[in-house]
Amino acid sequence: RKGDSLLEHKVDGPITLFLLSGNINFVVGNTKTNIKSNSMIVLEKAIPHDVEVLEDSTFVLTIIQP
Repeated sequence: RKGDSLLEHKVDGPITLFLLSGNINFVVGNTKTNIKSNSMIVLEKAIPHDVEVLEDSTFVLTIIQP
């Protein structure tokens, strides 16, 4: 939901996040990437990251488990 955030976290496998609708910021270290509807981001395993929700959003998250 708009205004929510998921502070720094990481997962054991690589991830893909496909944003179906909305607008989020995906933060890795000092780099903030804005992701809008119909966009995808890919992240290797065990990389700390934050998520900031700028608009109500719907996404598909895939985590590849080792």
